[in-house]
Amino acid sequence: MSQYNLSLRMGISRNVINNLKYGRGKINAVLLKAIMSVMDMTINQLLNEIGMS
Repeated sequence: MSQYNLSLRMGISRNVINNLKYGRGKINAVLLKAIMSVMDMTINQLLNEIGMS
């Protein structure tokens, strides 16, 4: 999914996504929850994906 499509589905600016990608912004719980919702992912799936469970 492109940054543009993700930002549209989340209702935020593409620049927010771009800044997160390149470490120029910090993710908060609201953004993380929105990303996980768009990606149809649970917290357990996320933790498995990054090797933390």
